Amino acid sequence: MSNTAAIFYKRDGYNTQGKRLLGRQSAGEGFLKALVEYGKAEHLYCYTDSRDEFSEYCQKIQPFLRRPREVKWAPTTNPPSLYQAGTLYLPDPNLPKFAWQRRFYNQQAYSLCGVTHTIASMGVMENIGNLLIAPLMPWDALVCTSQAVKTAVDGMLNNWAEYLAERIGSKL
Repeated sequence: MSNTAAIFYKRDGYNTQGKRLLGRQSAGEGFLKALVEYGKAEHLYCYTDSRDEFSEYCQKIQPFLRRPREVKWAPTTNPPSLYQAGTLYLPDPNLPKFAWQRRFYNQQAYSLCGVTHTIASMGVMENIGNLLIAPLMPWDALVCTSQAVKTAVDGMLNNWAEYLAERIGSKL
């Protein structure tokens, strides 16, 4: 197993060249650049749906490479391929989807690491709430980008936990 992260790559999470630049895109591109420039792993991994997206990823990281390294494609149709990387990095808080996917392979095969950039959308709030019922492991992480975001995430999790406790009739 390697000491790096496979990057779940979708252009929108790492592209600062679009018409409407968002903070999450700038942060995503900055993270990717830092991982490629300063990461010490021998291999870089890209977890994506298609060869075209993998090629796009390779072009995206090319200017950041300070030394030659092998870039490997981990297709989303083959989650076990993430074992080699050791971690799957998500540019958002959608850990539940990937935790369920991992559960049907091997829950100890790799860790998940997502990040919050906004918590205002319904999709993000749903993903955060679903953290309570997803098969997450103690070594998985959701990175909160500020103390205010962490406080809001904790509040959402507490509200969901209260609801679930009422719903099933016990304390969680």
